[in-house]
Amino acid sequence: MHAHQVFFIPFGLSLHGLFLVVQNARHGQVHGLGQAFRIIFIIIIIIFIIMRYPQIFSNTKARPI
Repeated sequence: MHAHQVFFIPFGLSLHGLFLVVQNARHGQVHGLGQAFRIIFIIIIIIFIIMRYPQIFSNTKARPI
């Protein structure tokens, strides 16, 4: 654990803190966090797709956005 990483942990939502967490996850140091980020990322993509293309997930008449 490097000093700058410890410093940025409380600011996990800041870009640099987020970058450090993702970087750590890639190296498998915080494997649980990496999996959580991947799951959250996939959920965000799915929600975006559903919002953007509702007709894919709906058998009823979908109104174009």
